[in-house]
Amino acid sequence: KAGGYPESFKGTPEHAELVKNVRTAFMTDDFVKYMSKIEAKLESNGNKFIAGTDTPTIADCALVPQLKHFTKGVLDHVP
Repeated sequence: KAGGYPESFKGTPEHAELVKNVRTAFMTDDFVKYMSKIEAKLESNGNKFIAGTDTPTIADCALVPQLKHFTKGVLDHVP
């Protein structure tokens, strides 16, 4: 079982609906919440890098590719 669902679940209309619902909920709720926290952190440290440093840290290196992935248009149901 993958994610608690039988392998035969993948590719079904129910699977597609579940993916849509989870991604839509993430983008409208969790993503907004997390981005607000990151934005507040950046504002509190003078809009430098996430850790408030003058140069990028591993946190910046990890965040940038994730954000780019969300904006590339490769994920269904992610505007």
